[in-house]
Amino acid sequence: MSDHSLITCSLLVHRPSPPSFARRVRSWRGVDRDALRQHIVESSLGRSPPSTVTAGELFEMYDNTLRSIADQLAPECTVKCQLRPICPWFDAECRTIRRNCRRLERRYRKTFDPADEAAYVATSREKHGTFEQKKKS
Repeated sequence: MSDHSLITCSLLVHRPSPPSFARRVRSWRGVDRDALRQHIVESSLGRSPPSTVTAGELFEMYDNTLRSIADQLAPECTVKCQLRPICPWFDAECRTIRRNCRRLERRYRKTFDPADEAAYVATSREKHGTFEQKKKS
């Protein structure tokens, strides 16, 4: 057998599936805004509260009423989500940088303010530099 012969092998690699979790969501897209407004007007929130009610009771009434209206118009459903890592180097710091960059982008697109644009561009450049550094390391 010579040193230049072809050598092959096969490895069985077990790749664990990413963890999944369930979350509760509401579909607000299909809700008619006029119907929502009408439900609120007809509820206890559409009337002035009694003067003997405390702030805690008012908050509880507000929360309970809006939740019951939401349950009628947009019931909750359970959605399964999987946590899939984008890349092995993409960690919590990268997630925070990306979230901040997107927040500044939304602000700039809403205001078109030069200061917001400068903040967005600076954060975007920082994001790309940090991501490139993490990829290399």
